[in-house]
Amino acid sequence: MSYRIVDPEPVTEDEGRDVEPRPFDRRLSADLRVTAFELCEIRLPAGESTVRHDHVGDRVEDVYVVLGGAGWLVLDDVKVPLAAGQCVAVDTGHQRFMLAGPRGLEFLAINAPGRAAPSDPRRPRAGVLARLRKVSRM
Repeated sequence: MSYRIVDPEPVTEDEGRDVEPRPFDRRLSADLRVTAFELCEIRLPAGESTVRHDHVGDRVEDVYVVLGGAGWLVLDDVKVPLAAGQCVAVDTGHQRFMLAGPRGLEFLAINAPGRAAPSDPRRPRAGVLARLRKVSRM
């Protein structure tokens, strides 16, 4: 099949993630059968937040696309205001979480393995990421 359409309401259970799934997280990448990146739709009610995390160990890059509402990206304890229509990318080494404002916050989270510079000793060799993914699913 050349395309897949997924309704974000009845999504697959969020298995294999580093963080515990929350009732307002919808992991779309599994149902879309996308393997190059993770795609989640998150609908935070007013005052709710995502889990504080960083990606120092796994070097995953995060991009957030705000679809509706407003709130903050809390980056190393600094609140960065966000509103519908904005996109933000976060470096791997920073602690971050999203916090919904009074109207709630709806956004897409796109996560993908970062590409380290060729001279970076932390850069995985070809095939290492594929093997790690296979092992983590067992």
